[in-house]
Amino acid sequence: MKQGQLVTVVDARGNKLTRKVVSVSDRKIYVCKSEEFASAMQERREPNAIGLPVDDVELIKKSP
Repeated sequence: MKQGQLVTVVDARGNKLTRKVVSVSDRKIYVCKSEEFASAMQERREPNAIGLPVDDVELIKKSP
C-alpha cells in the first residue's frame, strides 16, 4: 500500500470505515480520514493518523 490510497478498516465496534493511507511500516499501516489527509497536504504537515495492524486494513480496488 502507498500513501494516499483508499483502504477499508474495521473499528472497535465492527463498523467498516474508509480511510486514506498515511504511511506503512512492517507491522502497521497508519491511516486517517480523507478530510484530514487533504487538509494536511494543503497545509504541508503530517496528517493525524492512527496505526492499525496490517491484517486489519484492506486496499480498496478500483473498478477497471
